[in-house]
Amino acid sequence: MSKFSVVSIIRNHIQTLVDYNTSKLSKYDVTASFVLPLVISLLFLCFGRIINALIVGRLLTAFSVFAALMLNLLFVIYSVKSREKTKNDKDIDKLKIKLLNETNSNIQFEILIAIFVIIILIIFLFIPNIAWLVRLLSFLTLYLVFVFVVTLFMILKRTATIMAKD
Repeated sequence: MSKFSVVSIIRNHIQTLVDYNTSKLSKYDVTASFVLPLVISLLFLCFGRIINALIVGRLLTAFSVFAALMLNLLFVIYSVKSREKTKNDKDIDKLKIKLLNETNSNIQFEILIAIFVIIILIIFLFIPNIAWLVRLLSFLTLYLVFVFVVTLFMILKRTATIMAKD
């Protein structure tokens, strides 16, 4: 079953949320990555915003495309990392390698989130219209979408930094 475990992907992503000055988990990063999406999702639910069939279809399309794009980005990061490792020892930028590894972890997490969103949305299509179940799946979908967006911003910033170092 360990071949199907996603715990290491989640753990590796969380380990990138570190304050580099203290080498400890950054409360700001954890709040921005997980707590803020939770609060926003709860607010959406409190104001009666639930997901309907039209939104399900659009989100399925968007997250299918994003999953594919993230897989491509994963290969780009891998090739940049491979190229960096082939340099002479004195030319290797240790910080860049660390940033590439962390970006790799973030992209893997992003792909995982996209897969979870797709699974939830597919379930959404086949469930009966039971109010509490629709609200629960709406909340889970919204939460994961907002986590996805925050992580996407983090990946964007990291890739910009990596490309600036090239």
